[in-house]
Amino acid sequence: MTAAWKRSCLFLSVLAGVSCTDLAHDNAYDPKNPKAEAAQIAVAENFVVRYTNLNAVPSFVWYSQDALYELKGTYEGRLLILEYHMEPAGPTVEDTLASTENNLRYENEYRGSTPRGFPHVFFSGRQTSIQGASSRTVARDRYKTILDTMTVKRIQLYAQIETVRSAQDLQIETRVVRYGESAIGSLLAELFIVEDLGDSLHYTVRAHLQPETITSIEGGEIYELPLKTYTIPANWNADRVSAVVLIKDAVSRKILQAAVSE
Repeated sequence: MTAAWKRSCLFLSVLAGVSCTDLAHDNAYDPKNPKAEAAQIAVAENFVVRYTNLNAVPSFVWYSQDALYELKGTYEGRLLILEYHMEPAGPTVEDTLASTENNLRYENEYRGSTPRGFPHVFFSGRQTSIQGASSRTVARDRYKTILDTMTVKRIQLYAQIETVRSAQDLQIETRVVRYGESAIGSLLAELFIVEDLGDSLHYTVRAHLQPETITSIEGGEIYELPLKTYTIPANWNADRVSAVVLIKDAVSRKILQAAVSE
């Protein structure tokens, strides 16, 4: 039995609660079951700006983040949040968590023709977004209208990401399961390192890893991405670092499935 197959067996047995030798093909989590499907994870990517040197956060950013944190509990594991800190426009203010990678993601893929303004939340890709937040209640209700639709969907695609840490090195294993009988192609796997910095910084994107193109996954196949290693900077809290994978349609850039490491 190969190491890859052992991991696949473990993955399936954890989901199904049985051993690989006992796994029946009518089990809902067996990729060989043509009727198998998984809950589709909704992704809220929140582009925000803060003023570290002023020790201040714009009120509308607070409203947006707090609204999403409240909704995170509402959807019980069906919502994944990512927060990208953007460079402030003014020359006298700064956000020490901002990065060039975050700016490029927003400018080149997400913003489109919309004027630059934060918070700007995108839901499972660039097709659906909400900019601004006049109050926590208004933001929550607007987000909930979108998420209520997204979080009831099921899809014949499942993603799993696991990490193993040795000192400051984080090894990242990622698998994608294609349920059903038909193949799926033209996928893009985007990977990120996220740190929980507490308060209103629970889902802070700290690093963008090299994305992986998935040409095709056959029906009933477990596809393993290349193993990745990320060295956690010494000034980070390594115990509060996790990895995230977004599985996108490579053409429309819609997020089809997502997962975060425990």
